[in-house]
Amino acid sequence: MPETKILLSVFHPDLEKSRGNAKLFEAAKGIPNLSYRDMYLEYDGKYIDGATEEIFLTEYDCFIFQYPMYWFGAPTLLSEWLERALARGFAWPPGEGDALRGKKWMTVVTTAAPADEYTDAPGSASMKTLLKPLELTAGYCQMEWLEPFVVHDVRAIDEGGLTDEALEQVAIRFRSVLEGL
Repeated sequence: MPETKILLSVFHPDLEKSRGNAKLFEAAKGIPNLSYRDMYLEYDGKYIDGATEEIFLTEYDCFIFQYPMYWFGAPTLLSEWLERALARGFAWPPGEGDALRGKKWMTVVTTAAPADEYTDAPGSASMKTLLKPLELTAGYCQMEWLEPFVVHDVRAIDEGGLTDEALEQVAIRFRSVLEGL
């Protein structure tokens, strides 16, 4: 059985200044069957090129979308990517756009807030609820939705965020998850 080709696309508008996303991105480097992209660096103010993205979508078996949670959602570039890369006739509808059938989708999210702030209580939402639109998108494209990898508390240490040691342990666990795909 051939090795799964994995593409990790990071959607962080300032990855160099990131604490959590930068650590996860670095942890992924060097995995033999994994390629990675910094989407804000690649597109740098330009529109997402749907045709180019379709080439990537055709070449890989597993797609990892990594981003920081902003106002209960993804950065705008990921939203644009979804609109331009997952084109009708290519990615959907089933029977017409079957290019992604059987491929895998994994979402990796970091948050500044602690996990207990993500509940379905009034005025809040659970991470499962917040990620549901992406899960539905993957399903509509006939992709297998993998368990999301969520890291909470990545704000600065002096603001109560994860310690450097704890973040290092998360990065090790993330790499292990990637190596198991």
